[in-house]
Amino acid sequence: MHRFLSPSRSSLMCVLFAFAPAGVLAAIAPKEVHQVVPLDAKGELSLETFKGIVKATAWDRAEVKLDASIQADESSSDCGSEQERAEWVRKTEVKIEAASGSVRVRSDYDQLETATNLNNHCISRPFVNYEIKMPVNARLRITDHKSTIQVADVHGAITLVTHKSKVDLRGIEGPLELTTHKGEVRVAFSKWAQPSQITTHKGDVEVSLPKSSRFDLEAVVGRGGELQSDFAGANLVAKGVYQGSVNGGGPSLRLTTHKGHFRLRQA
Repeated sequence: MHRFLSPSRSSLMCVLFAFAPAGVLAAIAPKEVHQVVPLDAKGELSLETFKGIVKATAWDRAEVKLDASIQADESSSDCGSEQERAEWVRKTEVKIEAASGSVRVRSDYDQLETATNLNNHCISRPFVNYEIKMPVNARLRITDHKSTIQVADVHGAITLVTHKSKVDLRGIEGPLELTTHKGEVRVAFSKWAQPSQITTHKGDVEVSLPKSSRFDLEAVVGRGGELQSDFAGANLVAKGVYQGSVNGGGPSLRLTTHKGHFRLRQA
């Protein structure tokens, strides 16, 4: 192991579901959303969310199947009464906007936050959990704060921006553009064919590629960062900067961190 240390027009569909009257409940029932939306085989699905679980898997249909569950954050018992937390679930929505080549999904807390801020007291956003099936070659774009994100077998381009999510990407082909502040990230490429880049401030990132992958590596590692690699070929060309061609070179892999940790693994 080599170890480097160092330094058209769109139709807006707002999906609203009835919820039981707010009240003090023994258990706060979740609110569910189920929707199937057409999407071109090479279109784009984008998701904007805040916290919860996101599971996206590929299938061979030209459509997106979305199942969402909005659930109260019971861990924040000191923020709002049970009645208030039930009301926050009722006011949280999943919004879906569909166009010919794209589907946009958003966890919408606007009603909740407007009402709560008027009362000038704490707020605990509900979790929004998603299970999504999407075309295998469609593009996927996720913007998130602190969810647990799992993506499997999506071969289109993936763009993911997060603050501190736990991310697990498997069976992807890229290109991948991933930015996180301090999230924990695991990425497993089924094959290496497209340039990709990963940026983290102080996150822990593991990237697995097939042993025979041909790529040009460029890594910028800050003083508190670390790069470990099972692949030979990267050379220190300046303070904290590593460059080199692996297995003869190919599409670029760019890694950047201030004080995070990168590990390159051979699959």
